[in-house]
Amino acid sequence: MTGRRSLSNLVRDRNGNVAVYTALIGSVLIGMVGLALDGSRFMITHTEAQAAADAAALAAADQLDGTATGCTNAKSAALVSNKQRFGTGAAADGKVQISSVRCLTSLPASDSDPITSANEGTAAKYVEVTTESLTHTNSFLRVVGAGPTTTLQTKAVAGFSTSMCRVTPMYLCSPAANLDDAAFAATLEGRAFDFWEKLNQGSFGLLKIAGCSSNSANCFRDQLASGANTCVDPTDDVHTLPGQKTGPVEKGTKDRFDADQNQAEYPLDIASDGSWDCQKYWQDNHTGATPAWCTATTKRPYTRKYMYDYEKTAHPKSWDNKGEADRRVMYFAILDCPVGSNQDVPPKVYVEGLLLQKDTNKAAYVEVVRMVKPGADDGVQHQNVELYR
Repeated sequence: MTGRRSLSNLVRDRNGNVAVYTALIGSVLIGMVGLALDGSRFMITHTEAQAAADAAALAAADQLDGTATGCTNAKSAALVSNKQRFGTGAAADGKVQISSVRCLTSLPASDSDPITSANEGTAAKYVEVTTESLTHTNSFLRVVGAGPTTTLQTKAVAGFSTSMCRVTPMYLCSPAANLDDAAFAATLEGRAFDFWEKLNQGSFGLLKIAGCSSNSANCFRDQLASGANTCVDPTDDVHTLPGQKTGPVEKGTKDRFDADQNQAEYPLDIASDGSWDCQKYWQDNHTGATPAWCTATTKRPYTRKYMYDYEKTAHPKSWDNKGEADRRVMYFAILDCPVGSNQDVPPKVYVEGLLLQKDTNKAAYVEVVRMVKPGADDGVQHQNVELYR
């Protein structure tokens, strides 16, 4: 009876049962605290490392220009000063190090697809940056069976795109198959061309206008006259427009000229190299000594556009000074010709030109000044940098 009574008492005894629950719940609480503390520290480390990768990728992409030199500059620019607080890396001061930089010519169609060697190339539009591996120490999670450390590594992909603004919906046929700097200087730079004449000869042409669904003559005239801030991707094809629309060209260029504060008409070429009689122009429009560079056979780099800019601080008395500056400056595409109507054609380059004289007697002369390149005129050609991954 005594043994049975002792067993019965033991079964009914509730002393110490709280300790069991405390032990069980305590283990769960420790795991939750460890997960909260170590997990949050890991996420902070990951966020800081990702910020470093993003910053390095954007800095690198800002150096890209589609050339091997741009790729080299991008790799040198992929430096960051971002720090992380809870991981262990190569730098004693906690700065996140960049372990690799890859120049990419293309990206996979889907973000879920991996970037491979097929996407790599020095003529790059994108760059992939990878950070070093950071080691995060698990302080609490080891109690519930986690490993002593966790490693992490982050990546970012950035690239550049270019937009060309203030584009006039016209094109000029390229005089050279390879329009490099030397060919441009030998055939186009500083030379005057007649829009009207070249339209009839097929050397100038018209392009489809953004915002004019019907490409009506009136819409074309208005955009040509206004110099509207039309922006395009200079690497995109342009669409040639059927017809010549010589009437709208004449009216549009007249209105554009009249809206400029500079109403002076510049002399035309006197030789095939683009020479012009700057000396006579100065004597007819200015008082005082003629600049040393202004002669009877002035040519590039002292173009009529150079004089146009120079005169902003020395206006001829005949100017009305009521219009807007630079309304006579135009930007248009150079294409390989011949091209037909309603065709998509890749532009060789965009150039800056200056309307030299008011469009009268079916003539609209424009001087080709220079090729527009990224960085040379940030007000016209913009390079935009963005993250892709």
